[in-house]
Amino acid sequence: MRNQAVDLKTAAKEKRESVAARVMKLQEIVDQDPTGDHYVIWHHLEYEREMIEEWAEFNGQQSFHSVYGSQADEVKEKLLIDFARGEYRFLATKPEIAGQGCNFQRHCHKAVFLGIDYKFNDFIQAVHRIQRFQQPSPCEVHILYTDGEENIRKELEAKWQRHHELVSE
Repeated sequence: MRNQAVDLKTAAKEKRESVAARVMKLQEIVDQDPTGDHYVIWHHLEYEREMIEEWAEFNGQQSFHSVYGSQADEVKEKLLIDFARGEYRFLATKPEIAGQGCNFQRHCHKAVFLGIDYKFNDFIQAVHRIQRFQQPSPCEVHILYTDGEENIRKELEAKWQRHHELVSE
């Protein structure tokens, strides 16, 4: 893959061009998990959501739903509540939609970020949908990115370190 996506436009292009490879990695993660555990699949682009939906359909994932912006609020709310209750295995959505206020920890302790971006607050809030009080299992978070997004990963890690230092004081 390309070297170092540095600006937002280049990063978005890198994400679009690498989505198939990242969805294949998602498949690998799911295939290597014999437990049947539930997953939140976080994405940032509508094209990523569409590819995730194609993956789910192709693989016969009956226990899969997407939550996205153009759905009626009542539909989004029902799908999020149903996932929180453990009624289906895979939820695909954006951190901006379900990354705050949702409690998925009772039935989900695994997440896959199908990509990364610079928005640390959205990222940490999305992680905290599964890593919360009363989470009975250790959490597993997979972050999929390309070599060209290495600078974004480093910046996200630096922000996470600063966050850790602030909350540890």
